[in-house]
Amino acid sequence: MAAKPALQRSMADPPSKKKGQSALRDEFWLNANAFDPNSKLASWKERRKVGKKARIEVPRIAHGEFFPASDRPSPVDTILSTNAGRQQEFIPLRMARMSASAFTFYRGAADIMAWDLSRTPYTGFPVVMSGDAHLSNFGLYATPQREVIFDMNDFDEAVIGPWEWDQTPSDKREYRRTRQRNESEGASRGGQGMRSRILLVGG
Repeated sequence: MAAKPALQRSMADPPSKKKGQSALRDEFWLNANAFDPNSKLASWKERRKVGKKARIEVPRIAHGEFFPASDRPSPVDTILSTNAGRQQEFIPLRMARMSASAFTFYRGAADIMAWDLSRTPYTGFPVVMSGDAHLSNFGLYATPQREVIFDMNDFDEAVIGPWEWDQTPSDKREYRRTRQRNESEGASRGGQGMRSRILLVGG
């Protein structure tokens, strides 16, 4: 299927991107004069207005569609290239584990996911993203104030980036997990409903 022209901006092709520049070139962590402690945040109303404008430019439904880019490399070649530098005796074991199911394949296919995500729509709001935001990394935790909160753990892959790069893989992972467990068709549809609800909350 031919790639559908993207109407929303993506990390790979933002509207103002110039050759040789990062899509995030204007973000604070790439600026030598990054942080001014005397600066003031825009008002809540102003920030909300900016957010509303971004939501119009990149609607929630944009995250529910995927059209491979015309220059997308072969997923097989991408996977094989990630074997470079690994201990050769363990590569067959890695390949065997990835071939067990769609769920295990995508768990070991981070490079494919990263390439695809860099060409998907984003709103332009960077966050400290987990890099591994799946349901097993959420739980209930006690605080010093003797309260119980719902939060995340496992931040060894945390990095600054678009929040969509956490949200989209997490949704898709849970949908694949539902299908792998041989749930009924109704349960699988429930997984789609869960995905939609997560997008509404996260978006």
